[in-house]
Amino acid sequence: MSGQATMVSWVGMDWWLLAKWFCLYEVGFQVSHSFLGTAKGEKLKRDGGSYATAMANALLMSYLGLTMTPRLWDAPEATKTIVEMSGDWAPYTQQVREGATRFLAWLLYDLVHVAHSWPHLGGVDTVLHHAGFIAFSALCIGYAVCPFPGAWLSCGEVSSIPLNIRWFLINSGYGKSKALEWANLAFAFIFFLTRVVLYWTCLHGFLTVEVPLLLSRGAPAGAVGIFSLLLSGGALLNAYWFVMIVDMATGGGKKARETCVSDTNGQAKAKSI
Repeated sequence: MSGQATMVSWVGMDWWLLAKWFCLYEVGFQVSHSFLGTAKGEKLKRDGGSYATAMANALLMSYLGLTMTPRLWDAPEATKTIVEMSGDWAPYTQQVREGATRFLAWLLYDLVHVAHSWPHLGGVDTVLHHAGFIAFSALCIGYAVCPFPGAWLSCGEVSSIPLNIRWFLINSGYGKSKALEWANLAFAFIFFLTRVVLYWTCLHGFLTVEVPLLLSRGAPAGAVGIFSLLLSGGALLNAYWFVMIVDMATGGGKKARETCVSDTNGQAKAKSI
């Protein structure tokens, strides 16, 4: 790239890919909702389809994060910052960009269901979370930037897997089972690794190296400011959530109260421990 530094400009979005994944998530919801229609328990019938679809999204994004983060870890800083359209790193950075489109489709799909089922799938916090990451994802996709942040942010979805398992255990009559204890511990451990250790480590690199690089390559200051604000706010929020999660996993919520724990998809709900 010597002498030919790639400048940041608006390249647009693959609207067909976005629409395709939106429809696929909706089909997945309808199928799982129909399947769970005869299940015992009001919450399982009403919300089980949404949680099943959230699990599918978590699995897809976890795979993306766990495969792309190691591959981009030692990539040149410019490659971590700007999606390459050609060259050795292009398949990896473009795969993250496509994954971001898939995640954007899920956010839009879920926002529709949050509004339709209000307030069972989340409240104002969920709407704000989704709005923030819709903006973040759309800007990253449109300007073809931030492939490495997209990869390590996707790793956070790994913690959604035990959290969704936990929800199904509680609402299937296994709220006092050993499996639930393991799900709580797995959630806390994975959350710490991905949403605290990995997140804060990579955020430091983003703010000190990738932000100046984005600005030097012509990225709009407003967009870069949104990236920095959202990622920094997310780091603080994750730290706050982790304190609550430790309390949940160690049984601190057993004293006749409900602990509000927000999953990594932004669906904040009251969970009885």
